[in-house]
Amino acid sequence: MTNWIEVYRPLIGAKLEALIWMPMTSDTPGLVRDLRSPAFSFTGGVFLAFGDKPLFLTWTQVGLNMVLGAGPDVAWAPYALDRVRASPEEHWGSLEGAVLKRVEIFAAPCIEGDGIVGARHLMSREGVDLHFWIGTGGADFIGDNDDLWVGVGVEPSNFADLTLADVVA
Repeated sequence: MTNWIEVYRPLIGAKLEALIWMPMTSDTPGLVRDLRSPAFSFTGGVFLAFGDKPLFLTWTQVGLNMVLGAGPDVAWAPYALDRVRASPEEHWGSLEGAVLKRVEIFAAPCIEGDGIVGARHLMSREGVDLHFWIGTGGADFIGDNDDLWVGVGVEPSNFADLTLADVVA
């Protein structure tokens, strides 16, 4: 189980220097196609570079469920994941250089135990508030799935079904 307070507390107040998608090689063409969308899904992980405090998020299996996990990218087989930096244009570009102010951790009601499936990151850049999601999910939802759903400035379609489990500020 991931202790989300321990993961995020040292990052509060830090500037996001780079946001890097790490799709499985087979998902890279679809991810590149979707880069300019405010939300998309893929199989792999996300690397968040907060200076000397990097964070890697991906899905992990707990019991029969797929949940969000933090850890080293070595959890994947070597060379299984490509690296694609988030586009500086369009929706995602405003995140680099923003400061992490708060993280909201969400659970899915259908998952027992450590059912954390999503993290909503609240950022600030030059006085403008921004937010983005990283969670397990599919094409337009966050939940029990072995893909990741990412979205900036939007909420997942099933936002009302998710339960706020913790806040790190």
